[in-house]
Amino acid sequence: MTAFGRALRAHRRLARLAPRFFDSVVVERERRERESCRQWRAIWEPALDRVYGRDPSPPKPDNDLPPLPPPRTQRAVELQLACWDLWFNLGREAIRRHQQRRPHELIDFGRLVRLLEIAMDFARLACGSGSGLPESVFWVADHQRD
Repeated sequence: MTAFGRALRAHRRLARLAPRFFDSVVVERERRERESCRQWRAIWEPALDRVYGRDPSPPKPDNDLPPLPPPRTQRAVELQLACWDLWFNLGREAIRRHQQRRPHELIDFGRLVRLLEIAMDFARLACGSGSGLPESVFWVADHQRD
């Protein structure tokens, strides 16, 4: 459980260091913005090309990528990625060994609660609600779509 907790902390640090790459809320928002910009350009660029007599230019996929952070931040990101990978793999291996050594052991209540907290933290990261915004923002956004 400690290893998974440290993996979560490493991922939160990654989201703070480079949110355009690791914070799922920011990544999704920028993806939607790029898509709307791409749709806008698809409508207006052919008309502008006809008016100015230019040949239509093919879209460049590199324009959709966010710029890389400065080198110092890149080194910090690489360190946190290595930490995340290490702690996540150590946690996975610890669970595997525990299940192998004690296949029929019942989990005490405190450990079960801690495992559920870690699982919910991973779920929040996967869904984007672990980005520091209040939970009510996500609840309202989810229920407005229904």
